[in-house]
Amino acid sequence: MVSEKVKRILVSRGAPFTDEEMDNMSDRQGWDWIYASRPPKRKRGDKNLPEICFTGFGPRKAELKAIAENNGFKCVTKVTKNLRFLCIGDAPGPAKLKEAEERDVSIISEEEFLEKIEKG
Repeated sequence: MVSEKVKRILVSRGAPFTDEEMDNMSDRQGWDWIYASRPPKRKRGDKNLPEICFTGFGPRKAELKAIAENNGFKCVTKVTKNLRFLCIGDAPGPAKLKEAEERDVSIISEEEFLEKIEKG
């Protein structure tokens, strides 16, 4: 069984394991997955990373941000000039929606975001 620390890290990084699978996994196996799934190191302020902002998700936002960062996105908290995607949940911020529309930012749902991750 993995330790609570390893389990927290696995969950925060969007590991594809069920609770039962994590209960049957050793710490070593958990750490192996964590290190293998790390995104490539990048320079601070790398402008080549696509920016994404999440709005209207509540507590689920942290999980989505972890998934995005682990898949090569730069997560931001507001609509910026380099923002490529505004991912909206059930209660998106109206100011963010308006600004994203004015800047011609792609507004996508959680399902569309996850589909982009799957397709690469």
